[in-house]
Amino acid sequence: MGRWNRKHAEGTRKQRVAGTRNVAGAAALIGVTLSPVAARADEPLAEPPCPPGAFCTPPEPEPSNPTHPDVGGAVTVVLPPATEHARTVIVRQRPGAAPEIVSYEATGEAIGSKKGSRSQDTDDEHESANGDTTWGLQLRGTGVMLPELRAGVSDAAMGGAGMSLRYRPVSPLAIDVGLDVLLGVDSNGFQRREVPLSMSMLLYLLPDTVVQPYAFFGMSLTQAQVEASHFEPTLSRGLSDNYGYVGGHAGLGIDLRVASELSLSFDGLGFVRERVDSQAEAHPEFFDPKTGQASNTTVAGQLRGGVTFWW
Repeated sequence: MGRWNRKHAEGTRKQRVAGTRNVAGAAALIGVTLSPVAARADEPLAEPPCPPGAFCTPPEPEPSNPTHPDVGGAVTVVLPPATEHARTVIVRQRPGAAPEIVSYEATGEAIGSKKGSRSQDTDDEHESANGDTTWGLQLRGTGVMLPELRAGVSDAAMGGAGMSLRYRPVSPLAIDVGLDVLLGVDSNGFQRREVPLSMSMLLYLLPDTVVQPYAFFGMSLTQAQVEASHFEPTLSRGLSDNYGYVGGHAGLGIDLRVASELSLSFDGLGFVRERVDSQAEAHPEFFDPKTGQASNTTVAGQLRGGVTFWW
């Protein structure tokens, strides 16, 4: 009886060991089988294929930098000429946004930034040759060519000097008020001194370049004094007379902008004026004894050249 009990206990122990081994093997097998599934669980699921004949929307790409979506785009660095006050301009173009322009001093310190178009930056690079100047003072020399209306007169001309105050509110437009002093011989051979006061409007055809052609027109008021070497019935005082004129003029010229504060100008103009003083009807300026015709109208040309100081 005791021997049977020992055999029964030994058989029971062997069965328990075998069962334990079977459970461990089964667990290992399950772990090996499920490990690929666990590894693929961390991977994103692939998009299911689009069935034939169906309309599927393609997935949107993820941003390369989701934390800073506005960073990126083209960056342009504009290097100025090497001067004492040189600045560096950086233009950053972000997709879907206006360009950002940042200026840096030569020390590396940012002095400001702005957003705008590239055309604004281009305008800054091509600065007008006029700079910021608005007012100008012109000093000039001038010559007047008069018609020769009397026999024996061959040197009818005058010369002199003048000055103008010029206001240029915008580059294509300027207003000029000038005063000249002229001396010479007039169309009748009389010695003449005259002082014209003129006002003109100048229209610049290429207003922001170094060479600036212009057209101009205006009006003038002139006071003149003439003297004869012998008695003349056409002069109110016999040997002298004073004339007053109202006239208009027009011409073309060219302005050479040597610097933003200095320019050289040359122009030519034609003018027509009418004598309007109190003695004009009784003692006309021009009289033809052959035809008996009288006139107080003068048609002539003028050349001028000078220098203008701008501020």
